[in-house]
Amino acid sequence: MINMAAIAIGRTKQWLWTKLSSAMHLQYRLHSGITVKISSFADWCIYNDIFVSGEYDEAILSAIQRAGVTGSFYIVDIGANVGFFTLRVFDLIARSSIQFPRVQCLLVEGSPHLKRAICDHVGQLQRDGVEIEVIIGLAGKRSGTAYFEFEQSESGNQVVAEPSAKSRSLAYYNLDERLAEVPAINLFKCDIEGSEIEVLNNYPHLLRKTDVAVFEFHEPRCPAAFGKTEVMKAGFKTSRVLYDQGHTQTLCFER
Repeated sequence: MINMAAIAIGRTKQWLWTKLSSAMHLQYRLHSGITVKISSFADWCIYNDIFVSGEYDEAILSAIQRAGVTGSFYIVDIGANVGFFTLRVFDLIARSSIQFPRVQCLLVEGSPHLKRAICDHVGQLQRDGVEIEVIIGLAGKRSGTAYFEFEQSESGNQVVAEPSAKSRSLAYYNLDERLAEVPAINLFKCDIEGSEIEVLNNYPHLLRKTDVAVFEFHEPRCPAAFGKTEVMKAGFKTSRVLYDQGHTQTLCFER
């Protein structure tokens, strides 16, 4: 049974956040000079996970240190949302003693509603030696379409088996179109609400050329135990849990 009261409260909360953030200009300038803008309650939650709790910091710093001798850095952000993960990577690079002459980044996000926010965030990162590409499309399968269900917060959007009032048909983006000729990936992050299993099934070769990978595994579609086994098949030597929420687990893999 649909809880109409809960839906109404959720819509009201989202409306209030949108109005208040527009009026109060909720943003924070990091020590690196990068500015993070908060436009919704979901943004606030993700901001705290990434910038306050430092959920991904161990993995990012490890990737930066490993890549230090190569002179370049390649980032793949699958399930980019509004681009906070990528901002954190650039923030930590700026704070490190390692400065890369070339940084390349591919962000893939399923929701077309988030494109403007992503571009606003990563647009400030553009400079000589930085190449950033934002792709709006589903990640997982190599071709075709799927029903993509939108949550009001945009933080729990996911591919679903059947259409609904909240879903629409969207096309998959073939990751090989951009990454097949890339010789090495320094940091690969994947958080796509259960569709990680399709990425593992269709793109194991991308993981085999990745130094550090971060996956958020979602029950029941892609349990952490299964996901961990599949990622380790790509030749990673170690894995560790970065964050355990019970129904989801974020794991870091290093070669």
